[in-house]
Amino acid sequence: PKPRPTSECKGLTGQVVQIDWDDKGRVIRVNDDNMDLRLFDTGSGQELGSVLAKFEGGGKNGKELSAIYLEGRWASTTCPRSWPTHGLFLEDFDAADVLVSGRSKSGKLLAFGDRLGQVSVVAFPCLRPRAPRSTHSGHAGSVAFL
Repeated sequence: PKPRPTSECKGLTGQVVQIDWDDKGRVIRVNDDNMDLRLFDTGSGQELGSVLAKFEGGGKNGKELSAIYLEGRWASTTCPRSWPTHGLFLEDFDAADVLVSGRSKSGKLLAFGDRLGQVSVVAFPCLRPRAPRSTHSGHAGSVAFL
């Protein structure tokens, strides 16, 4: 049978460059080429990122969405711009500098590639600026842990 879309996600201002799924397949985290980070409900297509400010008083559902966003319960971490990676952007990099990222299978490391052609490895999540890292020079097109 031919696959049919279940919903349409609207609200991004640029082209989608990365998508991550939460661990239950109900939410996607999306980065676009305008450096936006958005969250969408996979069933309805509703943008959830616009309601992050309301999570604190949002009851059970709001707290659950907040946990997904802040605690990093994600099946993948390919979006370079997200809460678990925000330490990279506090002082080290401009949001446009980090092009690709990938979390290790253990969930303890994050590799990322930047515009300077370097691949770096930091502890995951990376929440503080100038986090200790191991950096290797070369061109980085994509990053994945084997």
